[in-house]
Amino acid sequence: MLEEIRVKNLALLEDVHVELEKGFNVITGETGAGKSLFVTSIALLMGSKNDQGLIRTGQDSAEVSCVLLRPQPYPELDRWLEDNGFTDEDGRFILRRLLREGKRDQIYINGAPASRQQLEELSGFLIDLHGQNEHQSLSRTEVQRQVLDSFGGLGDYVQQFQKDYLALTRLNEEIRERQRLMERRDEEVQRLSKIIDDISKARLQAGEEEELKSEKARLEKHEQVAQALQHLKELLWDGKDSALGLLRGAQHHAASLSAIDPTLKGLEERLESAWIEVNDVADTYRHLLATLSYDESRLREVEERLSTIFTLEKKYGHDIPTVLGVLENAQKELEMATSAQESLEEIRSRVAQQEKLLLRKAQEISQRRQQAARQFEAQVSTVLAELRMPSVRFEVRVEPRIGDQNQAQISPSGMDRVEFYLAANAGEPLKPLRQTASGGELSRIMLAIKSVLNDTDNRNVLVFDEIDTGIGGEVGLALGRYMQKLGTSRQVLCVTHLASLAAHARAQFFITKQETGGRTHTTVKRLRSEDRIREIARLLSGSPESNLSYEHAREMLELYGPGEE
Repeated sequence: MLEEIRVKNLALLEDVHVELEKGFNVITGETGAGKSLFVTSIALLMGSKNDQGLIRTGQDSAEVSCVLLRPQPYPELDRWLEDNGFTDEDGRFILRRLLREGKRDQIYINGAPASRQQLEELSGFLIDLHGQNEHQSLSRTEVQRQVLDSFGGLGDYVQQFQKDYLALTRLNEEIRERQRLMERRDEEVQRLSKIIDDISKARLQAGEEEELKSEKARLEKHEQVAQALQHLKELLWDGKDSALGLLRGAQHHAASLSAIDPTLKGLEERLESAWIEVNDVADTYRHLLATLSYDESRLREVEERLSTIFTLEKKYGHDIPTVLGVLENAQKELEMATSAQESLEEIRSRVAQQEKLLLRKAQEISQRRQQAARQFEAQVSTVLAELRMPSVRFEVRVEPRIGDQNQAQISPSGMDRVEFYLAANAGEPLKPLRQTASGGELSRIMLAIKSVLNDTDNRNVLVFDEIDTGIGGEVGLALGRYMQKLGTSRQVLCVTHLASLAAHARAQFFITKQETGGRTHTTVKRLRSEDRIREIARLLSGSPESNLSYEHAREMLELYGPGEE
């Protein structure tokens, strides 16, 4: 259950702290006072998107947080916590979301950073929020199918079916691609063969271009290279005054000094290291000088080889690795093109097997849906009777999808078309829900569906934002009784304008706007005793000062209220 909610600087909610009760809670208040904004704060804690403009004017951030008590046992939640690296604290979750102007929200679960998706997934295990316009979505047949699947526990079956359907879609796309390839196969084989022949006969080697460029530079400037090496010979190793000779002489004198003063031994060793390093460089130059030669024919060979490489790079890529990559891809495509017919027959065989598998699974899902539909009808009808719709006939039709050739058509969700039918009054024919239900009927049907669905899962918090749309009179009393009944097994939080609904609540909270220091802010107050009577009187007549409304409100609380602790 939701134990408490804190909201800071969320539009009119400057600093609000609400401690909720078990069972049935209601929120009332004048239009525009911020009731729906309070529900928005819950939605934010359920991972909804942060719409711009929610942060209070003059502030650079807003914060919403709550304490949630988890139900026990809950294996699915335990698995999610383990997979995501979170734990509860004494059976509680502290959810916190910081909204920042122009920056990403910061989200925490029991103090640990979390993503918006993780927040949405965790709260989805615990809270079900029904917004003002959600019941309108019930008119869509796809939503009706999802509702039935949820009731029948078919979610995993349908999810796996969707994966199998996607696999079939990919196989069919592969067939189309190979057919297109076969249509232009001769032309494609000729093109690919030309590329492979072009590159293969060059026998390119990675790194050879750089080596050839260096060799070409040496060959072209042979005389300069020879002169430079001759100078280096004289400077480094040839002659008494060469660098190596001078270093060796310096070493001799350094050794004499070290014998007199051992503290200078380190300098002698550094000279030795310098002689070794210079001698190593000199060896390399000695080798270059010994092997130096000028071969005009070799220069032509190098230039021709580089010309071949440059031509291939101009056609197929900017360097040798890229050209070799083109060769590898062309070889693969040629293999596919030459074996297209054989592969096509193999894929067609796999498609036939996958279609049989999908048909079998679709039939299994359809049978499960038919069974679930009868149970769902009965349970929803029972709840609707409690909500003052005793003559209603509610039916769930699970019918096959029929394609253009009068054959069963399989979609990603199976082979069925699910639609809810309703006859709200005795003697009326059943018609699709989208054509018959009024706003008040849709609200009650949605409440009945939510109630039935929640009997199949562990979510113990139900939040309704103005579920009473289009409802009044005796229907409002029936709705209040049912909400009160729901509150015996889970926590219910409802935003309402109906006095008959509010009177059934265990706890009532009043939202009002106030002006302080030239700024408007919203406060949330738990109503008790006389304050609650006056608010219900206001809901009845619009005026809490009416004696008649006041007495009526008192009587309603005595008759319908569960009492307060």
